[in-house]
Amino acid sequence: MNEKLIIPVSIIVAGCIIGAAIFFSGGKQTVVEVPANPQAQEQANPEIRKVAAATDHILGNPNADFFLVEYSDIECPFCKRYHDEVLTRLKAEYKDNDRVSFVFRHFPLDAPFTRELHPTATEEAIAAECVADLVSNDAFFTYVSSLFGDTTTGQLRDDALLNRLSELAVQVGAEKVAFENCYAAQDLTKVQADFNDGRDGGVEGTPTIFVQLEDGTSYRAQPAYAPLKNAIEVFLQNN
Repeated sequence: MNEKLIIPVSIIVAGCIIGAAIFFSGGKQTVVEVPANPQAQEQANPEIRKVAAATDHILGNPNADFFLVEYSDIECPFCKRYHDEVLTRLKAEYKDNDRVSFVFRHFPLDAPFTRELHPTATEEAIAAECVADLVSNDAFFTYVSSLFGDTTTGQLRDDALLNRLSELAVQVGAEKVAFENCYAAQDLTKVQADFNDGRDGGVEGTPTIFVQLEDGTSYRAQPAYAPLKNAIEVFLQNN
C-alpha cells in the first residue's frame, strides 16, 4: 500500500475506537438539490480540488500538511453554528500550528446556483471577495466572521443590503467607494469556481467539510468539534 494512503486509514480506525466517526458527512445541514453533473456521477471517488494559495482563501500556512476545507453559505444558519461552535474553537487552538490550516470555499444556496433558500447568500459571497481583493486575505476571514455575526443581512435587500455590507467592509479596512464599485460589478468568477468544484466533489448542502492532506487526498468529514479535533490530533501525533 502507498504509504500516503496509510495515514487517513489510521485516522479512521482511531476514530472508530473512541466512538467518533471522522470521515463521513453528518450533523444537521441545509440540503438542496443542485444541478446534475454527469461527470461527477461517473466518478467512483470524486475529489475536491487541491488547496492552493492562488485559488483559495487559506487561514494559516498555505503549505500546511493538513487542511480543513469548508464549503459554506454565509446565510446558512447551520454554517453560522459551525463557525461559532466548531471552527472558532479549532482556529484558536491551532492558529500557531503551521501544519494545520483552514480553507473557506463558497457554496451559496440561492440563484443563480440553486433554488433560492438564502436570498442574500450570493451577494454576501461577492462582497467577501471584494474585501479580499481590496484589503487582504486575512480581512476576508474577518469579514466573513462579521457577516456570520450579523443576523440582519438576510432580511435586507438592494440599497439597504449594500449599505450594511459596505459598513462592515469599511470596518475591516476597505475604502467605501472602491468596495461599492467592486460590488456593483457582481463578479461571480471566484464564487462560481468554488460552487462548481464543490458540486463536482459531491457537495449538496452546507456546511460540507473535507479534510485534505498535503498531497491533495481528501476525505468527507463530520462538521462537529470532537471528530475534527480528534482527526487533527491523530494526524499530528502520527506524522
